[in-house]
Amino acid sequence: MPARFIHVSFTSPAGSVERTMTVEETLNLMARHAPIPELLEALIFLEMDRMAEGHYQGANWSITCRAVDVPPTTH
Repeated sequence: MPARFIHVSFTSPAGSVERTMTVEETLNLMARHAPIPELLEALIFLEMDRMAEGHYQGANWSITCRAVDVPPTTH
């Protein structure tokens, strides 16, 4: 199955990220910065493998994401 790409804007006390990445990379990013209870709630709310677009606001972090058809080109 081909990788699914998501454009992500992620903000936490450790910094912010805005780029296109795979669902797996997005999950890893969230897991490094979100408390487990909020992470689980966000994953259920966003349905990372099926969503088209969404936003979740945690206690001290947030993520906005939108599914994209193709990865960004590196020119």
